[in-house]
Amino acid sequence: MVKVLFNQKIFNTKKTFKLYIKNIIYNHIGITSSIKDNYNNYFDEIIQLFKRHPDFKNKTKTLKDIEIIQNTQNKNAFGMNIINNDNTITPISWVT
Repeated sequence: MVKVLFNQKIFNTKKTFKLYIKNIIYNHIGITSSIKDNYNNYFDEIIQLFKRHPDFKNKTKTLKDIEIIQNTQNKNAFGMNIINNDNTITPISWVT
C-alpha cells in the first residue's frame, strides 16, 4: 500500500489524498479568480500541492496567484490556472 505524506499529514492511499485535495478545491474554495486574495488560508497548501507536479519549477517560476475555473471540457470538473506576474495564464493540473 502506498502512503502519501503531504503537509505533515499521512494518507494511507493515493485515493484518500486525492479526496482530501478535491474536498478543499470543490467544497472549501470553489471557482475563484484569486486564491491568494479570497482564500489565502489555502494558498500555501495549494502551492505545496503544486510541488508534487512534475513541471512545478517551470510552471510556477513567475507565479503571482492561482485561479480555479470550471473545466471547459467537463462542466462537473474544476481546473486550475497559475496567474503569472505579467498576468498571463499557465494551466496546471491539480491531479498530476
